[in-house]
Amino acid sequence: MIIPILLAATPIEATPLPSSETPVSYVISVVADRGECLFLPTDVGLTAKELTAELKTYNRSNGIVFIYEPGVLKRCLQVGRQAAIAAGFKFISARLATKGDEGRGSVPE
Repeated sequence: MIIPILLAATPIEATPLPSSETPVSYVISVVADRGECLFLPTDVGLTAKELTAELKTYNRSNGIVFIYEPGVLKRCLQVGRQAAIAAGFKFISARLATKGDEGRGSVPE
């Protein structure tokens, strides 16, 4: 049984841009299941390798925001960041999930 844990985004080594220059971002939930990292750009969990392939089909001029719950492994955020970089994204951040994030994934913010 997979128990999703949404990850919220606090910047992960992302260079802040002035608000007028901040790109639209895709939202990806990060889940930890039995020590494994899963990423949910939609309602289907992906491994880091699958996430990289999926993100290569996205508009890379947009940003990525990983959202997560407290307790998610820091390693999962690092793996997600690496997947986004490998897919060609430059604007990457992460933050804690809020109540408003329920059901979010892959929709540009």
